[in-house]
Amino acid sequence: MTIHGRIRRRRFMAAGAAAGALVPMGAFGQTPDWPGKPVRFVCGYAAGGLTDLFARLAAEHFTTRYGKPFIVENRTGAGSIIAGDIVAKSAPDGYTLLFTNSTAMFQNQVVFKSVPYDTAKDFTPVAMLSAGKVPLCVHTSVPGNNDLAALVAYARKNKTSFGTTGIGSLAHIFCMKLNDTFGIEMEPVHYRGEAPMWADLSAGVTQVACSTLQGASAAIQAGNARPSPSRP
Repeated sequence: MTIHGRIRRRRFMAAGAAAGALVPMGAFGQTPDWPGKPVRFVCGYAAGGLTDLFARLAAEHFTTRYGKPFIVENRTGAGSIIAGDIVAKSAPDGYTLLFTNSTAMFQNQVVFKSVPYDTAKDFTPVAMLSAGKVPLCVHTSVPGNNDLAALVAYARKNKTSFGTTGIGSLAHIFCMKLNDTFGIEMEPVHYRGEAPMWADLSAGVTQVACSTLQGASAAIQAGNARPSPSRP
């Protein structure tokens, strides 16, 4: 991917692990009568995940408050690079915002050799939301207690698939770091969002996954997955 010319500054909303608050709505637009038409929230992940949920809750709130449609558009793939590129190339008028997490804004810049936008130059942050804890979960078919040692022991003897929310995501980096640290070969399986990733973990298609606690809760409550928080 290459940058096509100089892109003017755009706006984005980020859902990340750090706590934050919405800034005054006046920061979104460039005119006093903003919004005068529908506003797009471009979400880099599939429907059903936490980032998508935050985007839809925000869209519902702002639609009610301002009487103009706020529309969530899911443009998945490439660790949110596709969504980021769309917003970076959109008109900088406050009507197209990127709703994503730290992967698109920070990790992609150092993981990939070439990204079609420059986070520092092409976006203006307007809000930060808290995503809470990020658990590592294993399917209940993996034997052992709720600790990392059991997972490592299992992966040394069995083919183990590790679900991630995309290439370059936190889960992907964590998977590769575990492989390097413990000399194992878990295979990363990349999804376009955490909802399909957790569904596959719950069904036993993959043995490990890592993303938000909110996303993992259904699989955990159904008894199909368990968090693995401890060190070996």
